[in-house]
Amino acid sequence: MKSLILAAGRGTRINEITRNYHKCLIKLQKKPLLKWQINALSECSSKICVVTGYNESKIKETLKQFKNITFVRNKEWKSSNMFYSLLCAKEWVGNNDLIISYSDIFYSKLAIKKLYKEKSDISIIYDPNWYMLWNMRFNNPLDDAETFKLDNLSFLKEIGSRPKTIKECEGQFIGLIKISKNGWSIINKNIEMIKERVKKIDTTTLLNFLILKKVKIKAIPITDTWGEVDTFSDYKLYKKLLIKNYFKWMK
Repeated sequence: MKSLILAAGRGTRINEITRNYHKCLIKLQKKPLLKWQINALSECSSKICVVTGYNESKIKETLKQFKNITFVRNKEWKSSNMFYSLLCAKEWVGNNDLIISYSDIFYSKLAIKKLYKEKSDISIIYDPNWYMLWNMRFNNPLDDAETFKLDNLSFLKEIGSRPKTIKECEGQFIGLIKISKNGWSIINKNIEMIKERVKKIDTTTLLNFLILKKVKIKAIPITDTWGEVDTFSDYKLYKKLLIKNYFKWMK
């Protein structure tokens, strides 16, 4: 099992911080988000790759203590999206099962263990109790939520559209994906149809496209607290929640 962290983009919604360095280097409990991710991913992966782009040198400097980290650069990070960053590391991934993580999130080892144990070819982690966190982050939680619908076997039916009601959001995708060797074959077969759009495809667009092609994507609920640092107000919120011991695993 290998793990990949997608850390190429700048994160313009948090300009107060990213003017000087990458948002994956934002510190919570005196530790950058990247190190929280590596700490959790190392539970199941001996080999980890970070796809870089913006502010690559500071990311490498921050992680110089880790001997099992490989770096792959997305040279087109300014004009591409997350799926293209993933494809930049295709050679490194090889014929291996893979866990993929966004770089602006933090989560516990338990979330990774649950994802690791899942046998489906493509699986994701989602938060069924998303509304509580979104309600703390936004004046109107639906403004920044995406549709998320499951069938009765917890396979994904829809993701990524603008919801009109809370009923359209059975959860929220947190930014963790697992793809098996066979899952890669399924994805490669299907993206041939949209290869001219590959640079602009984000992860949820890819997932929704696969659903339309009848590809099964298993959704696994997270049971621990987690967070996404998308704006400066997110960062300030998590600092307050840490004081209240909201993230009990984060020590």
